[in-house]
Amino acid sequence: MSQNGLFGPDRLKIAVAGQGEIETRGKFASHEIAIFREGQQVAQFSKAWIIRNTLGDPYGIEINDSQDQMLLLCCAVVIEEIHDLQTG
Repeated sequence: MSQNGLFGPDRLKIAVAGQGEIETRGKFASHEIAIFREGQQVAQFSKAWIIRNTLGDPYGIEINDSQDQMLLLCCAVVIEEIHDLQTG
């Protein structure tokens, strides 16, 4: 995994064994992330800020039907965990 983007969009690359790389771009601090494979956007997720009085943090995620949905959902969870660990 590699990460960059202090002043531009946050980016994270994840190497997937036997499947190449997944790249994420967006604003980690505002929880607005797009996921790309081979230069094409295949998923996006965001935190739902307007929903109140719920347990945990609600998120919305859209994943192209042709993609490995479990893999991309796991990537979204890992990205959020990395952000939480870095920001405390």
